[in-house]
Amino acid sequence: REKRREEAFLDLSLDVQGRSSVLPAMSEMFGSPELLQKSEGNGWRPEKGAEPVDALKGSSLRVQGLPSILQLHLKRFNYDWHTDSMSKINDRFEFSEVLDCSGICADIEEDEKHLAVFDLQSVVVHMGQYGSGHYYCYVRPDISGSTWYRIDDEQVTKVTFSDVIYDAYGGLGRITQRRKRRFLARLLGFGSGQTFGYGGRASSAYMLQYVKRSDISILYNQE
Repeated sequence: REKRREEAFLDLSLDVQGRSSVLPAMSEMFGSPELLQKSEGNGWRPEKGAEPVDALKGSSLRVQGLPSILQLHLKRFNYDWHTDSMSKINDRFEFSEVLDCSGICADIEEDEKHLAVFDLQSVVVHMGQYGSGHYYCYVRPDISGSTWYRIDDEQVTKVTFSDVIYDAYGGLGRITQRRKRRFLARLLGFGSGQTFGYGGRASSAYMLQYVKRSDISILYNQE
Protein backbone atom coordinates (compact mmCIF):
# COMPACT_ATOMS: atom_id res chain seq x y z
CA ARG A 1 0.00 0.00 0.00
CA GLU A 2 1.29 3.44 -0.89
CA LYS A 3 0.35 6.88 0.39
CA ARG A 4 1.53 10.08 -1.33
CA ARG A 5 1.20 13.73 -0.42
CA GLU A 6 2.30 16.71 -2.50
CA GLU A 7 3.64 19.76 -0.67
CA ALA A 8 4.66 23.13 -2.11
CA PHE A 9 7.84 24.66 -0.72
CA LEU A 10 9.91 27.83 -0.98
CA ASP A 11 12.93 26.86 1.11
CA LEU A 12 14.96 23.85 2.19
CA SER A 13 17.24 23.30 5.19
CA LEU A 14 20.39 21.41 4.24
CA ASP A 15 22.77 19.54 6.53
CA VAL A 16 26.31 20.89 6.26
CA GLN A 17 28.27 18.60 8.56
CA GLY A 18 29.76 15.68 6.65
CA ARG A 19 28.52 16.99 3.29
CA SER A 20 30.66 18.54 0.57
CA SER A 21 28.28 20.79 -1.35
CA VAL A 22 24.68 21.72 -2.18
CA LEU A 23 23.76 19.01 -4.70
CA PRO A 24 24.96 16.01 -2.62
CA ALA A 25 23.08 17.42 0.38
CA MET A 26 19.91 17.81 -1.70
CA SER A 27 20.38 14.35 -3.23
CA GLU A 28 20.54 12.87 0.26
CA MET A 29 17.34 14.68 1.23
CA PHE A 30 15.49 13.35 -1.81
CA GLY A 31 17.38 10.08 -2.15
CA SER A 32 16.94 6.65 -0.59
CA PRO A 33 13.84 6.25 1.60
CA GLU A 34 14.07 5.59 5.33
CA LEU A 35 12.98 2.19 6.65
CA LEU A 36 10.40 2.44 9.43
CA GLN A 37 10.48 -0.79 11.42
CA LYS A 38 7.73 -2.05 13.68
CA SER A 39 10.30 -3.91 15.79
CA GLU A 40 11.98 -0.60 16.67
CA GLY A 41 8.74 1.07 17.67
CA ASN A 42 8.43 3.42 14.70
CA GLY A 43 6.29 1.41 12.30
CA TRP A 44 3.71 3.09 10.06
CA ARG A 45 -0.02 2.89 10.74
CA PRO A 46 -1.86 2.74 7.37
CA GLU A 47 -4.97 4.17 9.01
CA LYS A 48 -6.18 5.30 12.41
CA GLY A 49 -6.36 2.41 14.84
CA ALA A 50 -4.50 -0.01 12.56
CA GLU A 51 -1.54 -2.06 13.72
CA PRO A 52 1.85 -0.58 12.81
CA VAL A 53 3.72 -2.21 9.93
CA ASP A 54 7.19 -1.90 8.39
CA ALA A 55 7.26 0.81 5.72
CA LEU A 56 9.50 2.99 3.59
CA LYS A 57 9.32 6.75 4.12
CA GLY A 58 10.90 9.24 1.76
CA SER A 59 10.56 12.40 -0.30
CA SER A 60 11.01 13.06 -4.00
CA LEU A 61 11.57 16.31 -5.86
CA ARG A 62 9.40 17.06 -8.89
CA VAL A 63 10.30 19.67 -11.46
CA GLN A 64 6.72 20.97 -11.53
CA GLY A 65 6.97 21.83 -7.84
CA LEU A 66 10.22 23.82 -7.97
CA PRO A 67 9.69 27.43 -6.81
CA SER A 68 10.70 30.47 -8.84
CA ILE A 69 12.92 31.62 -5.96
CA LEU A 70 14.63 28.89 -3.95
CA GLN A 71 15.99 29.68 -0.50
CA LEU A 72 18.54 27.25 0.92
CA HIS A 73 19.18 27.40 4.66
CA LEU A 74 22.51 25.84 5.63
CA LYS A 75 22.43 24.22 9.07
CA ARG A 76 25.45 25.94 10.60
CA PHE A 77 24.32 25.66 14.23
CA ASN A 78 24.17 22.41 16.15
CA TYR A 79 22.82 21.34 19.55
CA ASP A 80 24.93 18.84 21.50
CA TRP A 81 22.76 16.65 23.74
CA HIS A 82 25.75 15.51 25.79
CA THR A 83 26.96 18.99 26.72
CA ASP A 84 23.56 20.73 26.49
CA SER A 85 25.13 23.46 24.40
CA MET A 86 24.99 25.01 20.93
CA SER A 87 27.94 25.43 18.60
CA LYS A 88 28.63 26.62 15.07
CA ILE A 89 29.51 24.19 12.27
CA ASN A 90 32.06 26.00 10.15
CA ASP A 91 32.83 23.03 7.88
CA ARG A 92 33.64 23.69 4.24
CA PHE A 93 30.45 23.53 2.15
CA GLU A 94 30.59 24.47 -1.52
CA PHE A 95 27.99 26.07 -3.78
CA SER A 96 28.07 27.33 -7.36
CA GLU A 97 26.62 30.18 -9.38
CA VAL A 98 24.52 27.68 -11.35
CA LEU A 99 22.47 24.99 -9.60
CA ASP A 100 21.16 22.25 -11.90
CA CYS A 101 18.57 20.15 -10.04
CA SER A 102 17.54 18.05 -13.04
CA GLY A 103 19.63 15.10 -11.84
CA ILE A 104 17.69 14.80 -8.58
CA CYS A 105 14.18 15.45 -9.92
CA ALA A 106 11.96 12.38 -10.17
CA ASP A 107 10.41 11.42 -13.51
CA ILE A 108 11.79 14.46 -15.33
CA GLU A 109 11.56 14.53 -19.12
CA GLU A 110 14.38 15.71 -21.38
CA ASP A 111 12.45 18.79 -22.51
CA GLU A 112 11.81 19.74 -18.85
CA LYS A 113 15.44 19.80 -17.68
CA HIS A 114 15.83 23.53 -18.36
CA LEU A 115 13.07 24.14 -15.78
CA ALA A 116 15.34 22.78 -13.04
CA VAL A 117 18.24 25.21 -13.56
CA PHE A 118 18.78 28.01 -11.01
CA ASP A 119 21.14 30.99 -10.85
CA LEU A 120 22.60 32.23 -7.57
CA GLN A 121 21.62 35.79 -6.67
CA SER A 122 22.56 36.30 -3.03
CA VAL A 123 24.49 34.77 -0.14
CA VAL A 124 24.03 35.59 3.55
CA VAL A 125 27.21 35.04 5.57
CA HIS A 126 27.59 34.60 9.32
CA MET A 127 30.88 35.72 10.82
CA GLY A 128 31.69 34.55 14.34
CA GLN A 129 30.47 31.78 16.62
CA TYR A 130 27.11 30.72 18.05
CA GLY A 131 25.63 33.42 20.27
CA SER A 132 27.79 36.18 18.84
CA GLY A 133 28.96 37.47 15.50
CA HIS A 134 27.70 39.47 12.57
CA TYR A 135 25.70 38.94 9.38
CA TYR A 136 26.40 40.48 5.98
CA CYS A 137 25.61 39.47 2.42
CA TYR A 138 26.79 39.20 -1.16
CA VAL A 139 24.36 40.19 -3.91
CA ARG A 140 24.29 40.03 -7.70
CA PRO A 141 21.69 42.72 -8.63
CA ASP A 142 21.79 41.81 -12.32
CA ILE A 143 21.38 38.06 -12.15
CA SER A 144 22.27 37.75 -15.83
CA GLY A 145 25.59 39.54 -15.24
CA SER A 146 28.77 38.72 -13.37
CA THR A 147 29.07 41.68 -10.99
CA TRP A 148 28.80 40.96 -7.27
CA TYR A 149 28.63 43.33 -4.29
CA ARG A 150 29.32 42.78 -0.61
CA ILE A 151 26.85 44.66 1.61
CA ASP A 152 28.00 45.01 5.21
CA ASP A 153 25.80 47.52 7.05
CA GLU A 154 26.31 50.83 5.20
CA GLN A 155 29.41 49.63 3.34
CA VAL A 156 28.91 48.41 -0.24
CA THR A 157 31.94 46.95 -2.02
CA LYS A 158 32.25 45.56 -5.54
CA VAL A 159 33.76 42.05 -5.47
CA THR A 160 34.26 39.00 -7.68
CA PHE A 161 32.58 35.64 -7.28
CA SER A 162 35.97 34.26 -6.26
CA ASP A 163 35.87 36.65 -3.29
CA VAL A 164 32.39 35.38 -2.45
CA ILE A 165 33.26 31.69 -2.31
CA TYR A 166 36.62 32.31 -0.63
CA ASP A 167 34.78 34.04 2.21
CA ALA A 168 31.60 31.94 2.31
CA TYR A 169 32.60 28.30 1.77
CA GLY A 170 33.85 27.99 5.34
CA GLY A 171 36.28 25.40 6.66
CA LEU A 172 40.04 25.18 6.81
CA GLY A 173 40.24 24.29 3.11
CA ARG A 174 40.69 27.98 2.42
CA ILE A 175 44.17 27.75 3.91
CA THR A 176 45.44 25.32 1.29
CA GLN A 177 43.58 27.01 -1.58
CA ARG A 178 45.86 30.02 -1.52
CA ARG A 179 49.00 28.51 -0.08
CA LYS A 180 50.97 29.36 -3.20
CA ARG A 181 49.67 32.94 -3.25
CA ARG A 182 50.51 33.38 0.44
CA PHE A 183 54.03 32.04 -0.13
CA LEU A 184 54.62 34.47 -3.00
CA ALA A 185 53.28 37.37 -0.93
CA ARG A 186 55.72 36.64 1.86
CA LEU A 187 58.56 36.01 -0.57
CA LEU A 188 58.02 39.35 -2.29
CA GLY A 189 57.50 41.15 1.00
CA PHE A 190 53.96 42.46 0.54
CA GLY A 191 50.63 41.64 2.11
CA SER A 192 49.98 39.88 5.38
CA GLY A 193 49.69 36.37 3.99
CA GLN A 194 46.00 36.34 4.99
CA THR A 195 44.57 32.86 4.49
CA PHE A 196 40.88 33.65 4.98
CA GLY A 197 38.30 35.83 3.28
CA TYR A 198 36.68 39.10 4.34
CA GLY A 199 35.00 37.67 7.44
CA GLY A 200 38.08 35.88 8.73
CA ARG A 201 38.49 32.39 10.12
CA ALA A 202 34.88 31.95 11.29
CA SER A 203 32.93 33.21 8.26
CA SER A 204 30.67 30.88 6.28
CA ALA A 205 27.48 30.99 4.21
CA TYR A 206 24.23 30.66 6.14
CA MET A 207 21.60 31.30 3.44
CA LEU A 208 21.68 30.95 -0.35
CA GLN A 209 19.08 32.40 -2.71
CA TYR A 210 18.69 30.94 -6.19
CA VAL A 211 16.36 32.10 -8.96
CA LYS A 212 14.90 29.73 -11.54
CA ARG A 213 16.46 30.69 -14.87
CA SER A 214 13.29 30.07 -16.88
CA ASP A 215 11.40 32.57 -14.69
CA ILE A 216 13.97 35.40 -14.66
CA SER A 217 12.30 37.33 -17.49
CA ILE A 218 8.95 37.22 -15.66
CA LEU A 219 10.32 38.05 -12.21
CA TYR A 220 12.45 40.96 -13.43
CA ASN A 221 10.14 42.16 -16.19
CA GLN A 222 12.75 41.55 -18.86
CA GLU A 223 11.87 41.58 -22.53
